[in-house]
Amino acid sequence: MDFAAPPWSLLLFQSLAFWVALLGYRGRFRTRFLFGLGFGALLGRLGWILLFLPGEGAWFSAWPAGANSLGALAAGLLQPGSGISLLFVPLGPIALAPAGRGRAARLFWASSARALAPAIAIARFGCIVAGCCSGRPLPLGSGAPDAGVWVYPTAAGEFLAWLFVSAWIFRLPQRRAPALFLLAFGGVRLVVQPLRADLPLGDPWLDPSWIALAWLCLGLFLVRGQFARSGAPRRPPRRPRFQGSAASPGLEASRARWFGVLSFLTSERGGGVRHIRKRP
Repeated sequence: MDFAAPPWSLLLFQSLAFWVALLGYRGRFRTRFLFGLGFGALLGRLGWILLFLPGEGAWFSAWPAGANSLGALAAGLLQPGSGISLLFVPLGPIALAPAGRGRAARLFWASSARALAPAIAIARFGCIVAGCCSGRPLPLGSGAPDAGVWVYPTAAGEFLAWLFVSAWIFRLPQRRAPALFLLAFGGVRLVVQPLRADLPLGDPWLDPSWIALAWLCLGLFLVRGQFARSGAPRRPPRRPRFQGSAASPGLEASRARWFGVLSFLTSERGGGVRHIRKRP
């Protein structure tokens, strides 16, 4: 008995991934992250359409406005059968991130990376349930004519990889989380993309491997910057000023002794300064 997932299962897991990312965000600027996540989902859908927009096939013939107009693009955004490309989703939080390189911006990057990692794992699990994003046939021979074809478990591989990244990213310091997320985001897709099956729409005009390579290079750039900052020579510590016994106990004892003598000589008990001057 073959299991057939309902047509709304993929949309269900994508919505669940959205809420997991939103509830998993720990930091300031939660509203900014909410709008960035929504903008990233819109960019993912728009990016998927733009990858196949110059193509030809039955996909565009179903659009009443035609393939080379803005109406076709709008129809693709609203059409239930259109997909979403996760390669464009991080652009939303990046576009709405706080400006600058201060502590608030670094916390936003770290919190966004830690929130997006488990969300991507849930989205890939939705691909397993829906049966999309499958791999190419395995080279296991033709077999019987009525036997099923074994394919590369690309969606399951990405799901397991992001489960590992989600567990590892919370064990790293916050400053390392964005670099790890970008390395995994580009590296996992770069490894899996050649094993993916050809889509019924045909090949996109831009190979998604190039987009994954761009994310991987950005992650390597962040790692290089972090190692450069950590390996830079630090300024030698300043010599502490005279702060009492913590700096030099001997000098502190000598100073206290001389202050005691001067206090005794200038007091009434010691004769005072005037009495010292009047003495023959």
